[in-house]
Amino acid sequence: PLLSLRFKRESFVVKQAIKRWVSAVANSPTQSPLAGLQDLISRYQTKPQVAAEALASFAQEQENAGHPSIALAQWDKLLARFPNQRANRATALQHRADLSIELQETALAMESFEQLIREFPFEARIRNAAQAGIARFALDRAYLEETKGNIAKAYELYEALIQSNPTLVEAHRNFIRLAARLGQVEKHL
Repeated sequence: PLLSLRFKRESFVVKQAIKRWVSAVANSPTQSPLAGLQDLISRYQTKPQVAAEALASFAQEQENAGHPSIALAQWDKLLARFPNQRANRATALQHRADLSIELQETALAMESFEQLIREFPFEARIRNAAQAGIARFALDRAYLEETKGNIAKAYELYEALIQSNPTLVEAHRNFIRLAARLGQVEKHL
């Protein structure tokens, strides 16, 4: 009855009720959380509001249990099966990026951050977190070049990072330090 047309105008109430329902299943003392969530996903696969929330909870349970590869696969499944469940989609992309970093899958992490920026450009919290993730990768790449002895390349990477993210203090600091090493300080004053 909760998903009937009668409650169509009460979407916030319905979403909260679904969250409580999924949470109750995940925290049930009478059955395994994963079994209960899997049952919800299977039984309500034609009701994306319920199945997507249950799948998100299932992925979170796997993450909490220390199974990042399994959790990553579940977040990917959520993204593929429920493209219109916006709130779950943002959560899935954020978790996919974090797990990809943990599993050292840099390309997937970058793709997740870029997808967050494309799909949620007007949601500042999500966009800013994704931009910070991309900036972290760019900083790490520049630092790696610097440690390899490729000072000119690192200098260029820091300069590009400053242009795309002018508030990143660490990039400015490293850029100035390398500019001094390369005798380029006068050029930037």
